[in-house]
Amino acid sequence: MDDFAPSFPFPKLIKDPGMRVLRLPPPQSPTQVNPHGDSCGACVSRIPEDVMLAILAYLRAYELARCRQVCILQRLIQSDTRLQYRLELGINGVLEGALCAGMSVHDRLRALQAYTAECCAPELVPVRSPPSHGRHEPFKNRSSCVVGNVTAYMVRQPDGDGPNRLVVYAPGTVHEAPFAADFLLPHFMEVAGVDVAQNLLVVFYGGPSETVKKRATVLLRTLRDEGAVAPQHNQPIDHPDALHPNLAISFIKWPSPSFLGFQIYGRYMAWCTRFFSDPITAEPRAERLDYSLEVWDWKAGRLVWRGYFDDQCTFTFLDKAHILVSERRSLLHLGERDKLRMYRFVDSQTHADRATPKLHPAGCVLALELGDTVKSCVLDDTCALTPVPPHPKALFFPDPSLRPIVIELRTHDRGFCTLLVLAEFIRFWLPRTSGPTTNPPVEMPWKDWSRHALTIGTHADKNTPRGSGGAPHAMYPCGSRVAYVAHDPADPFDTPRLVVLDLNPLARHLHAPHAGCARVARVPMPPFRWPVCAVYALRPALEGGVEDGVNAVGMQVHGLSISCTKGQYRDQRLHYST
Repeated sequence: MDDFAPSFPFPKLIKDPGMRVLRLPPPQSPTQVNPHGDSCGACVSRIPEDVMLAILAYLRAYELARCRQVCILQRLIQSDTRLQYRLELGINGVLEGALCAGMSVHDRLRALQAYTAECCAPELVPVRSPPSHGRHEPFKNRSSCVVGNVTAYMVRQPDGDGPNRLVVYAPGTVHEAPFAADFLLPHFMEVAGVDVAQNLLVVFYGGPSETVKKRATVLLRTLRDEGAVAPQHNQPIDHPDALHPNLAISFIKWPSPSFLGFQIYGRYMAWCTRFFSDPITAEPRAERLDYSLEVWDWKAGRLVWRGYFDDQCTFTFLDKAHILVSERRSLLHLGERDKLRMYRFVDSQTHADRATPKLHPAGCVLALELGDTVKSCVLDDTCALTPVPPHPKALFFPDPSLRPIVIELRTHDRGFCTLLVLAEFIRFWLPRTSGPTTNPPVEMPWKDWSRHALTIGTHADKNTPRGSGGAPHAMYPCGSRVAYVAHDPADPFDTPRLVVLDLNPLARHLHAPHAGCARVARVPMPPFRWPVCAVYALRPALEGGVEDGVNAVGMQVHGLSISCTKGQYRDQRLHYST
């Protein structure tokens, strides 16, 4: 299959190949009559079942779901275990893990059905609360969502001179036992990222003194030592997979609050910093490109790509070769709007291990236009990424093509909305040729790509689809599902609710997708075009006991481990894992 071919056809972009192979009309009704005078079922009944099964074996999950709406084809699909298993994989938005290699198709189907039933059954899970002593600063989740509900935070000393305490905790999952680590770091060190899947701890080291310009260092450390958790209050050791555990990065403006943005995707990590001088010569630059976005291969310890920008930018990885960047307008270009561009940091003709650094943002391959009413655009880089590679003990893991990209937009009339776009949809518009990156980027109009995105909030553009469910505070994607806390800010008595959406186009074929909602809370269901997995009321759940001075509850539903901290709802921290 082509690397850029989507796993499902998008509306008005690709014709349904399943309908073309079987030459069936759209399955609006099983008894629909075609122009030749024969019913749809009569045309299919003339084909032998063995031939029909051979044809259906070449179809994908989306095409099987369309063909299943025909009565005769529905009976054939349900009678064949392989077709039913392939269809269930697409409906649940998961792929097979390494442990499925030695299992029969029947055993895989039973394991998948048990996995689905376990994910859709809400149950309480233990939650570890932060300690009541000391001043703790919550650290946003930047780890792979499939291996742990990672909560990392720093406990700083009151005087500010002593070492800080780093606590990393992940409750148990179906693959692993609960994980906990406790380290002591100097007060001039900042935690940049945590990835339990790769046993990786990234620390930003600036030095004990604050000067005008400083050459910072990125430390690559491990959370475990030979499979065992490091002793408490111990210094983390160097990561064994890192060729250079200490990466000396360029001169930056000091003092700096660590990185302005950081994200880990497999063997790549990216960050945005503000430089005092030229990163190569350490001399002051004439142009006003003060911000730099760098992509590093942390295992090889080298710079893969660097781009200069005149203002702070937000970013998120799309795959192992592309990164989506939101370029903010600077004070020198007030008449311009924010730009949303896709850059290729690894050439498709060159292997990732042999990629040469590109020291300027000349690899733009796709430009997503923004609407006239859009004032600013921000990419959420704190979202949990699809794990690369998946957990070795996982029978099933989320499909990377169904990972949603979270885009926050602000309008000129002070409106706010959040767009959720599937990563596979953006990859579909990328150039299919592996030519040089100096070619002009592909322009994608606003009206062409915004109508394929799920919009949550209000927007002044009439061409943008509207959603409801209250104003979201933060998005927490996991696989193809996205959860957020929604409530009406104008109504102080409104019950905050946790809304779980599924952006998988085949999720509407799930059996009783709203099962379990009525048992938890009776709250209104927002009318979205995408299936709503569940809506839960948070206020009754947060009226629990007090543990270590913090009220916390835990719930596991639809493959997400949810922990809610009592307090102001705008400050709630939700963490998820499969």
